[in-house]
Amino acid sequence: MKKLALTLGTAAGMLAGATTAWAQDDFGSKADRRFYLSPMATYSLYDSTRSFDDEIGYHLAFGKIFGRGANLELHGSFAEPSAADAGGAAGELLSYGVTALLFQSRDTFPLYLILGISKGTAESPDAAGKADSDQFDIGLGYMLGLGNWPWVGTGPALRVEARYRLDKYAESEAGEYDSLFGAGTDRSYHDGVFGLGLYLPLGADPNRQEEPEEPARVSARIVVPAIDSDGDQIPDDMDACPGTPPGAAIDVRGCERDSDKDGVPNSKDACPNTPSGALVGPNGCPPDDDNDGVSNTQDQCPATPAGLAVLADGCALKGDCRIPSAGQRIDASGCVVGSVILKGVSFASGSAELTPTAIAVLNDAAAALRAASQLRIEIGGHTDSQGSAASNQQLSTRRAEAVKQYLKAQGVGSSVLLTRGYGASAPVVANDSAEGREMNRRVELKVLD
Repeated sequence: MKKLALTLGTAAGMLAGATTAWAQDDFGSKADRRFYLSPMATYSLYDSTRSFDDEIGYHLAFGKIFGRGANLELHGSFAEPSAADAGGAAGELLSYGVTALLFQSRDTFPLYLILGISKGTAESPDAAGKADSDQFDIGLGYMLGLGNWPWVGTGPALRVEARYRLDKYAESEAGEYDSLFGAGTDRSYHDGVFGLGLYLPLGADPNRQEEPEEPARVSARIVVPAIDSDGDQIPDDMDACPGTPPGAAIDVRGCERDSDKDGVPNSKDACPNTPSGALVGPNGCPPDDDNDGVSNTQDQCPATPAGLAVLADGCALKGDCRIPSAGQRIDASGCVVGSVILKGVSFASGSAELTPTAIAVLNDAAAALRAASQLRIEIGGHTDSQGSAASNQQLSTRRAEAVKQYLKAQGVGSSVLLTRGYGASAPVVANDSAEGREMNRRVELKVLD
C-alpha cells in the first residue's frame, strides 16, 4: 500500500508542475462548460488492518466543466464488503463529497489529477451502530474518448481511475468502529480504489461542427423546346385548340374563351351576351332571317323587305306584314290592319310624363321615322276609362303631344308628325282590370298616306 501511495504521489507532483497549462484553451475553439454525469463501478483494496475483504462498489458523480483545465464534481459512493475472517463483521461503507479533476491537456492527452474530500460512514448491516470519518483522495484518471454521439457531439468517454484514499476517524469514532468491526483502535486507514465507468456530458458540444451540405448535383441534359404553333404559351401536345387566333384570351386547355357559353368563341361572337341556351348562328347572334337587326324570336314582322327602317319589334311603318295578336283585324294577306301600337310607351294613371321604358322605345321609333321622311304619321294618344270623358280627352291629347315633342328632339321633322287625342273611346281590351287599363293607356302610330 505504501508503494501505491508513493507512485500516485509522484504522478501528482508531475501534474502539479504543469498547472500553467491547465486553464488554457486551444486557439480558435470555444471552452466547454457543460455539466455531466459519471456512473462508475469501483474495486476497493482495503487496508490490511481493516476486517474487510476487497470488494466491488459503486460511484456516481455529477459535475461541471470549468474550462479545459479543471472539473468540479459532487459524488457519492457505496460498497458492502464482507468480513475478512469468521470473527469479523460485514459492513456498509458510504461516502459523499467533492472532487476536483485537474487536466494538463484535456484535448490532446486527457490524463487528470484527482483531489477529493468526502464524509464517510461505516455501518453494520443490522444497523447496530455507525462510525463517521473524513476521507481524502488523491489519484490519477484518464478519459478515453468514445467518438461523436447524437445530441451531445464529442465528449462522451470511458473513465479509468486509480485513487489513494486516507480514511481518518476521530478518536471517539475509532472506538465505535472497533466495536462494530473488530479492527482494533486504529484511527487511519489507507485504501486503494480503482474505478471504471462512463463520462456523459449533458447538452450539445459547443464546438460541434455542422456537417457541410452536399452540393446539389447538376446533371447536364439537352432540353428540346416544345412546339407552340399558335403562340398561346401552351405547347401543341397539350393544346386542345392549336389554331387559336393571335392575342385571343384562352382557357387552361388552350381554347378561346366563350363567355356566354353559346358555342361561338369571343373573337367571333357579335352578340357576346346571348342568353344561355338561345339558338345562335355562326356569328353568335340569334337568327335574323330578314336581316333587319331584330332576331327572329323578337321580330313581329319576320319578312320585312330589305332596306326598310324598322321599329324595335322588327316592323316597318309601311309596307310590312305584322303578325296579328288575338282580336286584331287582318287583311287578305294575313297582316294586321290599322295602327302600330308602340308597346312599352305607357303612362302612369292620370299622367303624360314619359317613363324610362317609354323613352327607350321612342328612341327606336325615331330611327324608323327619320328613314321614312316621305310619310305623314298620326300620333294617337289613348287613356283608360277612369275619370270623365273631358279629362280623358285632354289627357290623351297631352300624351300624344309629349311623344311628338320627344320625337322632334330626336331629329324627326315636325311636318311629318300630327297628334290626336282619342280619350277612352278606342280601348284595345276591356277596362275591368288593372292590366287591361294599363294596356289602354297607350300611344299608336298611324300612316296617313
